[in-house]
Amino acid sequence: MSSDFRAILVLSCFALILSKPRLLRRAQLNGVSKGGEHPLWSRAGFKPRSRIHLTKFSFVTAILMVHKLRSNDFQDVVRLYPRASLWIKAYCALRFMICPFGRLEAVVPKSGRIVSVGDGYGLFANLLAIRSPLQQVIGCDIDAARMKIACSSIGDRTNISFFVSDEVPILPPCDAITMIDLLHHVPPSSGIEVLKETRRKLRPGGYLIIKDVDTLTRGKYLWKYAHDWLATRGAPCYYLGKTELCHLLQRLGFTVLAEPLKTHTPYAHVLYRRTKNEAVVQDREISSTPTNELAA
Repeated sequence: MSSDFRAILVLSCFALILSKPRLLRRAQLNGVSKGGEHPLWSRAGFKPRSRIHLTKFSFVTAILMVHKLRSNDFQDVVRLYPRASLWIKAYCALRFMICPFGRLEAVVPKSGRIVSVGDGYGLFANLLAIRSPLQQVIGCDIDAARMKIACSSIGDRTNISFFVSDEVPILPPCDAITMIDLLHHVPPSSGIEVLKETRRKLRPGGYLIIKDVDTLTRGKYLWKYAHDWLATRGAPCYYLGKTELCHLLQRLGFTVLAEPLKTHTPYAHVLYRRTKNEAVVQDREISSTPTNELAA
């Protein structure tokens, strides 16, 4: 079973249990206010919500997430994996339900060489190649098994390719680089090296597009933390808040715009992008040693 599929299944069951009227009534007897507030939710940063509101929110969220599977983006990409196992297809479905791939694809340039770092099964790279035939898309990941499945999706197309990379990949010169949910899975020292390699290989006027999660929305952050803990079987993650990541990118010579992406999912997505007209600055020396600012 896919690790992400297992994580979402466990978390969904947990959310369903929380919305059960009997359990919420029992919680009220144990100190919950009439509005539905519980000390656990208060410490986690949740606002008081009634049982009806919580159930309604869960129901609407589930409908909107499942509705994404009817989108052209998901249908066009998943048909590239006809021989993939059921669990791989389930993983693809979950990724499209959780991640706003369509909104990310919209900010990527429509031509030139695009490199997707940490591309997993190649979902985002395939979406880019489908939507913009003038792009030359390259996807890379350290997981050889996932890259093998990604390569099987190429078919007879010539504008997309994949390769297995090291933790700090050696990238070709390119016009845009994307990192979707990558940096919080990479140790801080390696993350700095990845960003430095990105700056070296990005052509003047090129795009840097990063999608990661924020830590300030505490409820969504705890949900994401539980998701990653289950999906990676307890492997460490290195989350940076929006302010911390912006400061790190500025120290490395990037000037980025940070834009929270509002979705009907329990994930605090943030899009970081460098605008096209900004020139690449000269290399600056920066320590690879994790600081308090880079700590998990």
